[in-house]
This record gives sequence, structure tokens and C-alpha cells, in this order.
Amino acid sequence: MLNYTIKTLTISLNNMQRGFIQIPILIAIIIGIVAIGGTGYFAYEVGKTSQNLSTKEPTAESQATTTANVTTTTSTEVEKKNTDNKDSIIGSLQKQVSDLTKKVSTPKIEESKTPSATEIPKSIVIPTASVSTNPAAKCLDPKKKWDDFVKSINEINIKYLSLQSSYSQGTTNTPDETVAYFSYKYNLSLSAKAKFLSDAGNIKKMLETIPSPPLPETISPTTYSSVTQMKTNYLNSLDYMESAYDIKLSGFKIIAEDENGISQSDIQSATALLNDSFKKYESSVNEFTKNRTAMTFLKSGMNTEHSPSGCYFTFGADNTVRTTIKEEQDFSQTQPSVSANSKYTQATVALSTNLPIEITESGKTTTVLQLKCAEKIIGVQRTNQASIYVEVSKVLIPEHQCVFTYSGGGNTISSLTATLPW
Repeated sequence: MLNYTIKTLTISLNNMQRGFIQIPILIAIIIGIVAIGGTGYFAYEVGKTSQNLSTKEPTAESQATTTANVTTTTSTEVEKKNTDNKDSIIGSLQKQVSDLTKKVSTPKIEESKTPSATEIPKSIVIPTASVSTNPAAKCLDPKKKWDDFVKSINEINIKYLSLQSSYSQGTTNTPDETVAYFSYKYNLSLSAKAKFLSDAGNIKKMLETIPSPPLPETISPTTYSSVTQMKTNYLNSLDYMESAYDIKLSGFKIIAEDENGISQSDIQSATALLNDSFKKYESSVNEFTKNRTAMTFLKSGMNTEHSPSGCYFTFGADNTVRTTIKEEQDFSQTQPSVSANSKYTQATVALSTNLPIEITESGKTTTVLQLKCAEKIIGVQRTNQASIYVEVSKVLIPEHQCVFTYSGGGNTISSLTATLPW
């Protein structure tokens, strides 16, 4: 269009030069050309714009379609995810129920776990384990070992004495006729031996599990052999008693099964066997009695072996033990001293001892050393490591005598009485 306009304008100019066209006509032509050109240009731009719009509309539709597809796809995926989430939640709940069911049906004991520092709430205060300040605490372990040893020995003795009593058992309803009498005693002893063998087997098993008494590493051979000798005495005693049963049964059997009449030889043989069985029985009792001597050596040796540590044993008639320490023995043998003022209204009572006034065990502090005047308890003070004292007043303590007491070892120990000067 532009080329056409330029061409027309050129022709017009040439004609004007030649004088064929006048000026007004030329102006009209130029205006027309411009108008037509502008209209053409406007039409061209509108057409281009419409083309661009028509080109973009399918894009918008495509985007709408794509958006719809995406929306549909997203909806489908969301629904699938929701379904998956539901399935996951349901599966998780099923697993939790299953786990709870297993915990209820098959309880499991888990090892205790010591919480780490980060797991312990700050509000919880963990108490620190306190070390015992009781000087008698060193005797607790050997005392327990001795108690366990004596308990085991006593249980064996009860069973053994039961065997002894069953050996010589009898009845008031024995037959009068000789053969019948021996037959009755034979069957009775046969049954008793069967029970003896069973009970003796149990005793031998108990001997294998006797706990060791509190024997130090530096124990003397004599003390150590006492325990070994005790076990040997039990075994020898059981063997002797079993032999006594066998010999006694042989003696009863000679008369009990005599079918041709009792001869003098039968009577002599039976009597000799019964005497031998009685001797075996006595040997069995003697072996058992030897344990008393072995126990005496053992108790004596224990005090000797433990004396370097300052722990001593006091044994009762039933072999039960009471432990003491050197400081307690010294305390019970100490004489209190009393000094008074000139008016005899105030006095100081002193005692030489290094026993503690207070002891701490399992986090608990207890007063164990004090002065007791009738029903009044007076606290004492320490002068130095080796002595204590207490000030008393006649107004507050009108009693004539007081006594120091110590209970740190589990048994109250009293020293000699302090006589006040009023």
C-alpha cells in the first residue's frame, strides 16, 4: 500500500511539472491518498490485533483445558492421597492395636535402664549414697556369712537326728513268738533302711551346698580344716549308720527265715550280728559328735583370724553370733571420771573412748553415744578423738548415778556407772 501511494504521488508530481494538473486538484489528491493510507494502516493494525487475539484465545482455551485437566488430575491425586492416608491411618491403628494385644498377651520383662543425664527431669533430685560411719559395719558381712553357715548346719543336724531316732524305733505291739518277732523286726528295719537311704542322700546333697563361714584369706590351716573335717564327720556317720542297718537286717533275717527250727548256732549268729550293728551305730553317733569339737576350733579360729581387723565374735550356746569391735570392748571396760565445782552443784563427767557420738547409715543420722540419768538422756560432746565429756547440773540432774550407753553396734553396751558428787 505504501509503495502504491509513493507511486501515485510521483506521477502526480510529474504531471504537475508538465502542467496537466492544477494545484487544488493536487491538494485534493494528496488528502485522499493520506486518508486512504491512514484507513489502510488502521485496517491493517486492527486486523493484526484481531489475529493476535484469535491466536491467544485458543491458548486461553488450551490453558483452561489444561487447568481443567490439572484440576481433575489434582482432584484424583488428592482423592488417592486421602484414600492412602486413610489406609495408612487405619493400618497404623491396626498395628497399634496389634502391638497392645501382644503386650497384654505376652508380657515382657525389660531390663531396667539407668536414665542418662538428659533424660532425668530437672525437678527430680537423686540422693547420693551415704557411706556408713558406723565402725561396727565391718562386722556385718562376716556376721551374715556365719549366720548362713550355722543355719545350714542346723538344718542338717535336724535331719540327721531324725535318722538316728528312726534307727532304734520300735513298737509296743511286737509279737511274742520268737520267729514272728524277728520277722516283724526284719520287715520294720527293711522299711526304715529304704527311708534312711533317701534321707541320707538328701543330707549328702546339703553337705555339698553348705555356705562357707567367714574365713579370711590368711586363715590358719587348723581353722580351715575344721570345716572340711565337719563335712567328713557327717559322711562317715552316714556310712556307719548304713552299715549298721545292713548288719541288723542280716541278724534279724537268720531267725525270721528259719524254716527248720531255731538252732543254738542260729541264735549265736543272730546275736553277734545284732551286737555288731549296735557298735556300728555307736560309731555313727561318735562321728556326728566330733562336729562339736570341730565347731569349737572353728569359732576360736575365727576370732583369732578377725582380730587384726578389730572384729570379734561372741558365740551363743546355739552357735548364734554377736559381733563386737575393739572400741566397744574398751568402752565397756572404761571407768568414767567425775569432777565437780566447790559447791558440788556442777560436775563434768568424762569418758575415754573413740566411739562416734553419731553414726550415719542409709542417709539417716542417729545418736548412739549418750549419758543416761534415770529416765533423762543427756547429749555428750567430744573433747578430742579419744575422749568425750558432758556437763551436768544438780538442779537438772538430781540423780546420784548416771551411765554412758552406746548402741552403734546394734546391741546396747553400758560402761561403768558414773557416781555424781551430790
